[in-house]
Amino acid sequence: MEKDYPPLDQYSPASAPPPYQPDAYPPQPYPPQQNAPYPPQQFVDAPLPSYGQAYPQQQYSQQQATTNVAVVSQPGVTNTVVAYGKPPNYIALSLINLLCCCWPLGIVGLIYSLKVDSEYNAGRYEEARRASDSARNINYIGILIGSFLIIVYIMLVIAINVGVAVSNN
Repeated sequence: MEKDYPPLDQYSPASAPPPYQPDAYPPQPYPPQQNAPYPPQQFVDAPLPSYGQAYPQQQYSQQQATTNVAVVSQPGVTNTVVAYGKPPNYIALSLINLLCCCWPLGIVGLIYSLKVDSEYNAGRYEEARRASDSARNINYIGILIGSFLIIVYIMLVIAINVGVAVSNN
């Protein structure tokens, strides 16, 4: 749906707006303040201090304003805002677990590690914290299982080699 614009020849300097007139509207004074709690400002024509000199002391009046304040407690739901820091994603631990210890649990730990960043960036902070805890726990379990299996493998290799050496004698 296009607008119909008038042809360009209809725009001429004769139809231009009138030039700016600075004195068209006189400046309006501010209305006087009623019951002002502070004295009007007084300006002093004092020279500005040079570098290293202190500013002249300002004179303040000892007039105090009395104010009555009523604090009203509203019944209802109170909103609590909690700022969450980004939880650790344990991605390095997941990669070490994946490559060196127990690769099935390393894959699962890597999936949870990557889930931490996506949940945090989506604003789901509690899910990000849970994914971080899961990634940590799965990686620790994978490292324990992988370390146990490596130790058992080394012991079996040593036992077999010792058994072979004893049977050859």
